[in-house]
Amino acid sequence: MFAGRFASCFVLLLSIAFFTKGDATLAAPSKGAVLGTILTKINTVADDYVVFHESITVFDGSPETLATIQKQERTIEKHLQDTIMTAEVSPHLNKTGSKQIMRALEKPYPTFMSDLLDNITYKEPIFKKTGSKRMVLDWLKCLYSLSNELPMALEKITVKSDADQIESGRKWSNALFTKSLAVYEG
Repeated sequence: MFAGRFASCFVLLLSIAFFTKGDATLAAPSKGAVLGTILTKINTVADDYVVFHESITVFDGSPETLATIQKQERTIEKHLQDTIMTAEVSPHLNKTGSKQIMRALEKPYPTFMSDLLDNITYKEPIFKKTGSKRMVLDWLKCLYSLSNELPMALEKITVKSDADQIESGRKWSNALFTKSLAVYEG
């Protein structure tokens, strides 16, 4: 199960890399249009994460609450992938556009990811009891990968000072994921 799920996540990441490095023969959209799209997508991912966290919070081991979590996790994956692909093909932003990206990244941060992953870790006994621990490990690995890829894509289009802050946040998030992954790998 893990190999297939992680492989599909890996294939999606490879396709992002392949399709965004190819021959760009289409007319490029304006910077303003691209920035607006990225901001909308970042806000969508943030909203998805809030709903996902709420689903984790109410998880009681029932099949219904587990199905809701699975649906929300797949939604986050899709929207993260869409956001990464958009950022990968975006032109470099000026300082104003870069600051708008930074403001968008604050939602629902700064402590949200820590709270979410702590909650997932806290719910590990329930996931284990329902036989879902391996599934959670699989999607944690995929979300870790995508949550690592998005900041790297955004760093390429933001001004240096903002890119440095994004990199710092990426490292912080990676450490949080590593901690949660260790619980589910054990």
